[in-house]
Amino acid sequence: HIPRWVEDEVWRRDGGRCAFVGPEGVRCGETAWLELDHVDPWSRGGRSDQAANIRLLCRAHNQQEARRLLGPFPG
Repeated sequence: HIPRWVEDEVWRRDGGRCAFVGPEGVRCGETAWLELDHVDPWSRGGRSDQAANIRLLCRAHNQQEARRLLGPFPG
């Protein structure tokens, strides 16, 4: 559970767009299908009550980061 105040702060900070920055330094900027993502994954002890550990990512980048950090999805 991410507290509402953290969610509100993250939306303001990230400007309502995907915060993913690619290797070439370009920010994605997608504004649809946004998800709250833990920079340090919750499954590894990442905090949900600190805006610094939460960012907005579009669904594609959220899944890409999950695979990078946690490995392929089962199934």
